[in-house]
Amino acid sequence: MESIEAVIEAAAIRLRPVLMTSFCTAFGALPLMLAAGAGAGSLQSIGVVVFYGVLISVLMTLIVVPVVYALVARNTGSPEDVAHRLEQLRQKFTSGGPADGTQPAE
Repeated sequence: MESIEAVIEAAAIRLRPVLMTSFCTAFGALPLMLAAGAGAGSLQSIGVVVFYGVLISVLMTLIVVPVVYALVARNTGSPEDVAHRLEQLRQKFTSGGPADGTQPAE
């Protein structure tokens, strides 16, 4: 699967659980934001930070992280390709030469 297709599929799979938990947390902070009476100022401050912090984290989770991953993944191969390259490097440095027995190019 291409990296962009994988990012889109992963975002679609994660959308519902992320939204459900984030909205529950954000709306759980509403009573703090609407507090009145003694100590209401500190409760309102905490409520605002929790509410908007959760909303910003939702945007980061659903938009920014997939976009950054897609940009980074564009310059790399599949995980199997990366593992294969790492194995070749490991063999090269442990055996003193390339894994296929050829001489290194100069």
